[in-house]
Amino acid sequence: MLFRTCCFFLIILGSCLLLISSFELARATEPFAKVGLTTGLIHNFPRGTRSLAMGGTGAADPSYALNTYHNPANVFLLKGLHLTGGYNDWPGNIDFQDYGVFWGQSFGHDTTRTWHLGGGVRYTHLRVGDSYLRTIYTPEGIGRTINLKDYYLVFTVGGGVSNELFDVGAGFSVKPTRLGFFSSDEWFWAYDFGMLARLRVTNPAGIRVITSAGISILNLGGPVNLAGREANIPDQVRVGAGMRIEFPQSSITPKLFSAGRPAATLSCSFEYLDRMYDPYVDEDGLAIGIEASFLSALSLRMGNSNNNSLHDGTTYGFGLGWEVDRGRIQFDYARFPINPILGTDHEDSYGVSIRMGF
Repeated sequence: MLFRTCCFFLIILGSCLLLISSFELARATEPFAKVGLTTGLIHNFPRGTRSLAMGGTGAADPSYALNTYHNPANVFLLKGLHLTGGYNDWPGNIDFQDYGVFWGQSFGHDTTRTWHLGGGVRYTHLRVGDSYLRTIYTPEGIGRTINLKDYYLVFTVGGGVSNELFDVGAGFSVKPTRLGFFSSDEWFWAYDFGMLARLRVTNPAGIRVITSAGISILNLGGPVNLAGREANIPDQVRVGAGMRIEFPQSSITPKLFSAGRPAATLSCSFEYLDRMYDPYVDEDGLAIGIEASFLSALSLRMGNSNNNSLHDGTTYGFGLGWEVDRGRIQFDYARFPINPILGTDHEDSYGVSIRMGF
């Protein structure tokens, strides 16, 4: 069983690399692929408070429901019902919010394998109301206002299988997107696809080490017709790796906080971003994030990133959680840098999540 699982994962990884190579070859044969109209940049807008605090990583981290934004395969390892909400405090009249409902279930338990199925629906909107247009040369504005309203839904489904050591799965998302700019109202569809694998090892002292690898191709579906013109969607490839170390409870661990969970965890994640169509950034991105959690109640996070055109540099934040019976309530905060053209050099993100039935 272990040999078959390893072979299956290698086949998946090879297929993904072949698919990525075909995208790169197609771009190489189009000398001006990034020149022209690009739309749907709302899909590249940073979101997920925990992810933002960890440098914008998440392609190989299924412990956070909103990381399905980075890789839809993360959904197959969710357990129970997850309700999420997030708000980014952007300057001016920019209103960016993100909400989701996710569900995951394991079944078919036996001595050799367990099957997993997960899914979710997410809603995101970006509104800019009667704000002065700014450029890099006229940050005070050019005397012209805009009224913009973009939003989209994400329908995600994923499945996978586990044995005593490995978890392997895949996920797919469909994203109907509405763009509103001045008097226009345009719709298009985008698609995500991803794969995820984890290795779980526990040593005799009870310390559990989980390593993971994930790959995703996001925002497929272009080019699209926008107001009579052909426009590219900002599709991208993300490759992530992660490690999570869980330290067991001892006889002096306060049961009130941990509720059977690890006494402490240390997580590290790395992510590589291959931008395909991005009119503002023409180079690939890298990001790294770390998190230390204590008694399942307090999490401290930090990261560094250049993997998004809207936030490059050091990020940090924290999380406060409380586990009760078969549920958990979590509050998250993150501060991340943004382009000074928007009037400030950093902004804040706030997130709330509720998990039930895990």
